[in-house]
Amino acid sequence: MRINRRLAILSVWLCILPIVSMASGDPVRVVNEYLPALQAHDWARAESCWRTDLVEKSKRLAIRYQGIHAKYDCASPAVLYADDIDDGRLSVHVARSGKNPDYAVVKLTVASRKETLDYDYYLESSGDRWYITSPVYLFTESRPRFSTRYLNIVSNDSALMNTYATEKLDRFVRETAERMLFTPEQIRVLESDKIDYVLCTEKQFAAITGVSAQGLGNLQFDAVITRHPSHYHELAHILMNFALGDPHLYTLPFLQEGFAVALGGRWGRSKTTILQLGYTILTNELIQPEDVFTVDGFHHEVGTPEISYPVSGLLTEMILTKYGPERYLELYRQLSGTNQDIHSLSRTDVISKMERILGRQWPDIHRELMQYADRYADGGLTPGGSHADVPPMMSMSDSALAIRIWESDDSYLVEVTARTKSPEGVLLLTPRERVIRPGYSSRLYHEHTGMDDFHSEQYG
Repeated sequence: MRINRRLAILSVWLCILPIVSMASGDPVRVVNEYLPALQAHDWARAESCWRTDLVEKSKRLAIRYQGIHAKYDCASPAVLYADDIDDGRLSVHVARSGKNPDYAVVKLTVASRKETLDYDYYLESSGDRWYITSPVYLFTESRPRFSTRYLNIVSNDSALMNTYATEKLDRFVRETAERMLFTPEQIRVLESDKIDYVLCTEKQFAAITGVSAQGLGNLQFDAVITRHPSHYHELAHILMNFALGDPHLYTLPFLQEGFAVALGGRWGRSKTTILQLGYTILTNELIQPEDVFTVDGFHHEVGTPEISYPVSGLLTEMILTKYGPERYLELYRQLSGTNQDIHSLSRTDVISKMERILGRQWPDIHRELMQYADRYADGGLTPGGSHADVPPMMSMSDSALAIRIWESDDSYLVEVTARTKSPEGVLLLTPRERVIRPGYSSRLYHEHTGMDDFHSEQYG
């Protein structure tokens, strides 16, 4: 007798569910109850395994990812690869991986013949049972919090998250809403339900996200987790999903990151600074703009985010400015889909969709981009150059780098010579007129140098 595979799997799971439910005092069994509920599309049962307030929080901005019902868990391989698990292409193993008096960690391992993915579920107890939770809230609920017009902010560092920083964040949300033509109802939702914004130390960030980075947009709960008081780049990612309403989880990175750069900059630097770099890259033909159009092109062929991000940001700003947000959003939708969908898109596919939506041929769009880039020509960066036959005004060297600097009437020429295959170093410039108050600490300075004794260095 032939039995449908899905029914066979569900029948086994359903047979053990009553036992699991009675034993929900064990965090591993809660996860073992949750996973078959996901596979059965039994959303009420799946949500009952989570903290109820977090399930509701994930729905507050009404962002719905296409093909994903369990938005509160959309980063888990149990959700992302549900079809592969159901078809037997991936196996699943669950085990307790950590003990803590305040919470439990259950590791989900999803494996194929070639690859293994691990994912941690965090659980906390209430009464006599455990519930799945999110580290975003598990590790921050005891920290001070307050609200602005558009944000719920969590921070225990009042020196960083001050009125100046919060006003800039609200202004960024307001200006983005205006530029992307948010409706009055959308603005009302942002005002009432707000985006969560968690300011962390480096150690706290790693505990919450499990990665080492400057910031991260949490798509499950529409939150920004960041080490910067005014992290517009990650905030822009959340606002784009809000503008779309029902986005796909995956978008070609030249649009996804290009939007965040064009509106919010990157690496703690303003959008103007990054777009000036984009101008330098394009006018010196370090790459062609279409080189970033595919997933492999953006991440691998171009070779470095210092090239792909500025060029993508410049292209996004040109399209938004010249063609308007409606056509940009349509392009964004057309170049989104499943992970497999966006990896399958070729450069030709992207150009074809762009030409159809923008109503112009790619050579004309390319020409417009280069003309638009000219407005960022005052960035002051020009690769190459030569110096007069005179000694440099300054020289310095160590085992990795040798640096010589010449001065002319209108510029400095900096010559850097590598003495190793992988040189690392930072050249710091201090303006004479810039004076800092005693005791001032610069996070960006510490990030780039590893040192704390900041002395007004402004450029590096």
